[in-house]
Amino acid sequence: MRARLIYAAGFVALTALCLSNVWSQIWYEPKIQTPEASPQPTAAVPALQDTTLAELPQRGGPNFVWVTARGLSVQRLNQVIVVSGQPVLRLIATPSDTGHSLVARYRGLDPNQTYRIMVWAKPDANGGNVEVAALDRPDGTSLNNGYVIFDPAAKTVLDESGVKGRGIEQTPNGWEHLWIDLPTSDGEFSIAVRVASGNSNTFKGDDRLGFTFGGIDVEAGD
Repeated sequence: MRARLIYAAGFVALTALCLSNVWSQIWYEPKIQTPEASPQPTAAVPALQDTTLAELPQRGGPNFVWVTARGLSVQRLNQVIVVSGQPVLRLIATPSDTGHSLVARYRGLDPNQTYRIMVWAKPDANGGNVEVAALDRPDGTSLNNGYVIFDPAAKTVLDESGVKGRGIEQTPNGWEHLWIDLPTSDGEFSIAVRVASGNSNTFKGDDRLGFTFGGIDVEAGD
């Protein structure tokens, strides 16, 4: 009998010890911590570089030449050409300058004739309006000069001066046909296409504001 009691007591003690170990594991087992992933460094977006005059796509022919590229990153796009000989470009205002212009020189026009100066533009998701400006006699004695600032997204005119006429018309494939009428006294024009912010053509660029540019053309008016 005594041996049985000793055996039973031992069995109870062993059972209690096992249960104690089980509860100890349940309550006191350290939780495995999943290490948090280290944040990956965000790659800095490189600043856009200004496009130089020499880097601009050139149109063939003696009567048209780019003469100024200022404060712009000019990116050639693989899109259907709108104006013969002129590739489609993306113009983006850079922080390097407060003016953001492409200027072309047109020659071979009839003196004392009014011409329609036409620009094709598409609005950009980041915003950006378009100024079309022109003058004759680039030596500083211009007799005719004017400009219009267009909002191609809203299809409205924001500011204008000196032109005989202006307009904005929707054309296929999302292009806006912007035009101004201006006479030339010497058969030449300097024509500027500028990125504008609101109704201002002078502002510090941010490498985002701009528009898609389809080209410039000139035709005789009434």
